[in-house]
Amino acid sequence: MQEFLIVAILLIVFFSAIRRFVFFSSYNAFNKAADNFMNRQEMEEKKRKEEGKVYVENIPKDKKKLKDEGEYVDFEELP
Repeated sequence: MQEFLIVAILLIVFFSAIRRFVFFSSYNAFNKAADNFMNRQEMEEKKRKEEGKVYVENIPKDKKKLKDEGEYVDFEELP
């Protein structure tokens, strides 16, 4: 009878250790996958230009090729 109890207790301890190992390894794998996904999302957001924001390219004046096509009028008044 004592042998049966000892074997039963050892089996319970063994299976609880396996359960903890599987739980923590799957939990760590899930966290790693979630972190990788979050990092990829952040990299895509950095690459994408924000909507509504104005980006100006600074080109030195000596490198610009200006064409004189007449007077620029930004608006016209209607009668």
